[in-house]
Amino acid sequence: MRILIALNVAVPFFLAATMVAGEKWELMVLPGGALILFLFALVPINIGFILCRWKHYRLRVMIPLLTFVVAGAANIFAMGCATDFILRGTPCRPESFFSDQTRLELTQAAQRLVAEHQRNSFSPEIVSLAQKHGLKPIFVDDSQEIVVFGYYHLRHWYEYIWAKNGLADPYSMPAAITMADMQDWKEFRRIVKQRDTATLAERHRMEFEPSIVFPILKDSLGKEFLDRVRNTYSSIDDFTDEDKNALLAALNRQRLASSALVENSQIAYEEWHWRWQSDIGLHIAEDFISDSFWVGHLLKQLLSEGVLTLAPDGRHLKLKADLTDKQRLQIEWLHVGIMNIAYGNLVAKRQYVFRKNLGNNWYFNDW
Repeated sequence: MRILIALNVAVPFFLAATMVAGEKWELMVLPGGALILFLFALVPINIGFILCRWKHYRLRVMIPLLTFVVAGAANIFAMGCATDFILRGTPCRPESFFSDQTRLELTQAAQRLVAEHQRNSFSPEIVSLAQKHGLKPIFVDDSQEIVVFGYYHLRHWYEYIWAKNGLADPYSMPAAITMADMQDWKEFRRIVKQRDTATLAERHRMEFEPSIVFPILKDSLGKEFLDRVRNTYSSIDDFTDEDKNALLAALNRQRLASSALVENSQIAYEEWHWRWQSDIGLHIAEDFISDSFWVGHLLKQLLSEGVLTLAPDGRHLKLKADLTDKQRLQIEWLHVGIMNIAYGNLVAKRQYVFRKNLGNNWYFNDW
């Protein structure tokens, strides 16, 4: 009995210690896996001890199991407290991390990024300042004057967002695609040249989904327009303002709720399996989008609210007919998220989702 009681105390304690150490040094301590298995094994061992030794110990036979329950609960509580203590002052905990000095320095950095239009290549001074606080600059939207700093910790992504004019509630801002959202015009020519089919080897070399985007572009822009792009355009300089506006108009027709893009036969919501892993989420042709990404999270929300339903095959999606203005805007954002993925490097319109308003035009989100 004494040995079992000792194990009931020691195993939860050392497991909690390894989990806390993993949080501290951002690694998975190797003994943790074995200790988890040992912890689960202690359950039938304790029950078996009760059944086998009841006649000998009577009510005292319950002592090991009670010790196991109490030790487990105490260590879970202690692990939570220790984790909060260890992560205090890190970007994972905005309440203790985002001090007035940190806010001031990062605000100055964000203002400089917007003023100097540093969208992709950030100056060493800005990178150094962000790293001083454990962050790195991720994205600059100079058209809306928004800057995103990021931090990664143990498969969790944290964002600190600065918006000069503040942010509205998620999915309440206009979803229109503008010139600022066009990332790489050459991707359009690659889509047109590829057409709507691709071998497996070709598919692995491209970012866009030809089976989705080419038929839509053909219907929107016409065969003559696409033939001209395919046969005569060789660089981005060949795209006239008229051509760009025509493509932009076509993309904005697709993002409307009335286009029912989410009902495309190449888009589904189903389980994904790979080796021993499985998950359920959005499928855009060959790409699986987890619910942890904003477009997957929004899709799951719309399914739960009945705005979207599953088709009779249990895979494809159906859009309800009578949408409210709020639901219509949410569907537009869902379409934009799908287009960000389906069009590869052509479109990159962000939705700035936040979980906490930090004040003074700063926002926090984690994924």
